[in-house]
Amino acid sequence: MKFITFFILIFLLSPSFLNAASNYIGVAQTTSKNQLRIINSRFKSMGLKMLYKTSGKKYFIYSGPYKTSNSITYAIKKIKRYFPNAKILNYKAKQIPSVKAPVVIKTETKYEQVKQKNKSGFYIGTAFGYSSAPSTHTISQGSVTIQEPNNSGINYMIDGGYNFENGFSFGLAYMKFDASDLVFDNMYGIVNYRFANNNNFTPYFGVLAGFSSLKWSVDPILNASETSNNDSTSLIGGTQAGVIYNGIEDISLLLGYKCIIMGHTTNIEVDTDNISKLQHKALHTLQLEIQYNF
Repeated sequence: MKFITFFILIFLLSPSFLNAASNYIGVAQTTSKNQLRIINSRFKSMGLKMLYKTSGKKYFIYSGPYKTSNSITYAIKKIKRYFPNAKILNYKAKQIPSVKAPVVIKTETKYEQVKQKNKSGFYIGTAFGYSSAPSTHTISQGSVTIQEPNNSGINYMIDGGYNFENGFSFGLAYMKFDASDLVFDNMYGIVNYRFANNNNFTPYFGVLAGFSSLKWSVDPILNASETSNNDSTSLIGGTQAGVIYNGIEDISLLLGYKCIIMGHTTNIEVDTDNISKLQHKALHTLQLEIQYNF
C-alpha cells in the first residue's frame, strides 16, 4: 500500500502532469485553400503539426495540443518566426490567456480531403492590360523618312499551369498585343515563385521565355521597295513581378508587371541607296489577371 501511495504521489507531482492542459497555439486565419496548403507546408518544414477549424468560409489555423510548458515554448518560438501574431491558447492554466469557450479543433483529416480535391494544383487564367513597345529607327544608308508607328495599346492573355506546394509554379501563356499599327503575338513559358506569408496578399516573382511574332497593319513608309521586310519574328525572354490576392474561394487575382526583351527588326528600303531599320527591343506590360484554381 505504501508503495502504491508513493507511486501515485510521484505521478501527481511530475511536471508533465502538472502542465497537462489543453494548450494550442492560434496561428492565423485565411479564406483561401491555396493559402492553407502553403501554411501546412511551412509547418511541415518546421516539424510541427497544423490543425484548423472552419467558420463559414474562414479557416482558423492552430498548432497543438502541447502538454508541457517546454514543448509549447519551443513551438511558439519557431512559429513566431513566420507568424509574429501567433498566440498561446490555454483552457485551464490561469497565467495564460484563455478562450471563453472550448474551441473545436479539426485534425488534418479534413485538410487531406481538401488537398485531395485540389491535389492537381492546376489553374487556368485570362488577363488584360496595357503594353508599350518603344521603337528605335536607325539609318543604315542614305536617308529614309518613316511614319512613327503607334507602339502602345491594349493586350490580352490566356494561360494555364500548375502550382506546386513549395511556392513554385509553371505555366504556358499566349499574349496578343495590338497597337493598331502593329500586332505582337507572344507565346512563352513561365516559372514563378510565390513568397509565403500569413495573409491573402502574396507577392511573386518569375521569369519567362518563348517566341514572338510581329506583323504590321500599315507600312512604315510609302513607296517601299520589294525587298523591304516589315514583319519579324524573335525569341523572347524576361521577368515579371506582382501580387496575388487569394481571398476568393478557388479564385486568384493577380496584378503584375512584365518586362519582355526581344529582337524584332523591320528592314526598310526605299532603294539601294536609302536603307534603314526599325527595331523593337523591349515590351513593357501591366496586367490584371483572374485565375481559377482546380
